Amino acid sequence: GGSGQRRIASLIWDVRPDLVAFTGDITYRYGRAGEYLLRFFPIYNADLVDAYKGAPILRSTLSFTSAGNHCMGKAHPEDIPSFSTYSDLYAYYLYWSLPLNGPSRKTGDSSTPHTIGAESQVNAFLDLAGNRFPQMANYSFDYGNVHWLVLDANSYMDWTDVELRAWVEKDLAQVDPSMWKLVNFHHPPFTSNLKHKREKRMRLLCDIFEKYGVNVVFNGHSHMYERTYPLKFSIVPHEDGSLIDKDGQVKGDFVFDRNFDGREVTRPDGIIYIVTGAGGAPHDSEYVQRRPHLWEPFTYRLVGDRFSITVCDVDGDRLVLRQIDEFGGEIDKIVIDR
Repeated sequence: GGSGQRRIASLIWDVRPDLVAFTGDITYRYGRAGEYLLRFFPIYNADLVDAYKGAPILRSTLSFTSAGNHCMGKAHPEDIPSFSTYSDLYAYYLYWSLPLNGPSRKTGDSSTPHTIGAESQVNAFLDLAGNRFPQMANYSFDYGNVHWLVLDANSYMDWTDVELRAWVEKDLAQVDPSMWKLVNFHHPPFTSNLKHKREKRMRLLCDIFEKYGVNVVFNGHSHMYERTYPLKFSIVPHEDGSLIDKDGQVKGDFVFDRNFDGREVTRPDGIIYIVTGAGGAPHDSEYVQRRPHLWEPFTYRLVGDRFSITVCDVDGDRLVLRQIDEFGGEIDKIVIDR
């Protein structure tokens, strides 16, 4: 809702994208309907293009998002939101109209958002959401020659679940080989951000991503831009045999492609993970940006002192990624060839 988000909206308009991908946390602090009306629609659907107001993006450009923690009323991973506190929670399921082709889930199933609070308010929400809740948090679709897989990375999700993993595998397995495979979820499995380094549950899906040739994974959550080396990750179980601990930690071994530079060497051996979370919320990584010795071994580029967007141009078997800051400057660029 701040000035940074307004500049970002006008920057998106200047790029004239065919498709806008949000990486979650659409509104702060709880993803409420009132917050959408105050901090999202007035900016991304402003009547005029203005760096101080926003741009009319939503009325003219196809847009989609993954479900962030704030979208689900979870300011912290441990939070369990209640409709008795806020009757307009989970506006993600009210305002978005996204594919309903994800794994079959029903209210109250495991790996679904909590529905607690006053019965009348819960029922009012369920009536409004219809079959979008809880189905709409995991889905996929094709756009041009790109296949998008969009996943819910929140703490209530159990990505060790056989049924959920089978759905991800089936989805990626049936993609035409000519398509690019891009994945969007909120919590990054690989980040040097000091605040969010413990939430690594999405590493549980890296083996499937690698098996079926995912090209790039886009995340948010950390309020910065970050790009990894192309990498492959294999899980190392904890001492008790578990793959993930109570804090969301998933340990493992890495293989990095350090030859890829995105300029002369453009065929990566591994998946590139992009954190593009600098869309307007306050910066949270200026400290670590200035101290590269704190970066994790997988981090190649990190910019945490400005707002920015990722521009992805797909042309046949070439994909070009550029990171553009709020003032129009290019702070990163890579070319990926197949």
